[in-house]
Amino acid sequence: MPTQILVRGKELSKLIQVPARMVIIREDMIQHKIIASYQGAFVHRFLQDRPKTHVAGVASRGLYLQPQDGLVIYLSLEVYRGPLTINIPAAVKPPLLEDIHPGDRVDLGPNTVYLPRSDLQIDLTGAVIWQEILPGDILSPHRIPGRIQAISDQALKLSADHELYSLIHTAVTEETESQISIEGISSQFIGAMQAIHNRDLLQSIKNLQQLIGLGPGLTPLGDDMILGMLLTLNRWKEMIKPGSDLENFNQQLLALAKDKTSKLSY
Repeated sequence: MPTQILVRGKELSKLIQVPARMVIIREDMIQHKIIASYQGAFVHRFLQDRPKTHVAGVASRGLYLQPQDGLVIYLSLEVYRGPLTINIPAAVKPPLLEDIHPGDRVDLGPNTVYLPRSDLQIDLTGAVIWQEILPGDILSPHRIPGRIQAISDQALKLSADHELYSLIHTAVTEETESQISIEGISSQFIGAMQAIHNRDLLQSIKNLQQLIGLGPGLTPLGDDMILGMLLTLNRWKEMIKPGSDLENFNQQLLALAKDKTSKLSY
């Protein structure tokens, strides 16, 4: 059964009859159009159902879009790709995204993202669909330290003057002298690392729960650090903690995060 939907442009408003759940946007009524360079494979499949969504958060380098089922799509001004990321040119930001606010409606289609507040349409027709590639081989134990050091060296080149760099140094060298003291993040991070090193997951949970929701950012710094630890532990379980109950460890941290951090980060 058809329903009435109001589609607005800068100079013209028109009522049209369209099928339920379908939004039609007149091409000649859109003031700003840009072309996305990449879209994650998961995003591509997800958009085929035209999910309803809204802006969940506004970051310095993009927008977080959150459909009703709780998934988060990142509309990114950066070059880094991901399964839930749509990449758009960095030059788009001023001024088109500056007036976007959390809670704003976003209209999604199989090949478009439309932001009514900025009258901005992002065309995904020509966007390359990015699919993650799993590594062909697993690093042998003797190669892991060298790979970690190479990543640390690259981070140093990119952000040597960043206040958080010393935490990377701590993670790589296990030296506990850190200059970071943002809301106690440094001490809890080091404590969790030491507990994991001693194969004491219970103690590491006690340290990590103090990090949940702490620090700057839409996804707080403490949450980002915990996610990095979880990825490492689950990826290298047999080397770091053979035979451990990581599923229980993961679920305990998730349960704690539900009440201690933002909905977006959770």
